[in-house]
Amino acid sequence: MGSRLSKTIKDSLGEAKRDLTSISWKGWLTGLGLFIWISVLIAVALLLAVSLIASYPEGVACTPDGTFSLSPDSYINSNYRGFFQISVAFGRMEFRYAKMIDIIWDMVFGRGLQAIMSFVSWHVFALYITTSMETTPVTF
Repeated sequence: MGSRLSKTIKDSLGEAKRDLTSISWKGWLTGLGLFIWISVLIAVALLLAVSLIASYPEGVACTPDGTFSLSPDSYINSNYRGFFQISVAFGRMEFRYAKMIDIIWDMVFGRGLQAIMSFVSWHVFALYITTSMETTPVTF
């Protein structure tokens, strides 16, 4: 039993070593860097949102979800109805500058990430079709 266990462990370590030497480290490190970059962006956005929510003005009778309340202190910023509402003001900025920042954000992050996801989807689909064509005919 002991020699069988040691053989299994030795075989497993040998397979792990072969797997690690066959990895394309450049692609793996690029993926890791992209994952870390996106994680940092999300963390910064969440920290900024939490710090700005804390600066919500007290005593305002109009709540961000469009309702009127005589006790605005009872409004909960994390309410699901006001999730997409503009509820935090930050600094003084003209509308055109705020709109320019909004458009740049939408184009770079919204459409940029959409382009990346479409490329990844195309690549996965192409791999699937190639593999599928090797085994069975592909109908269109």
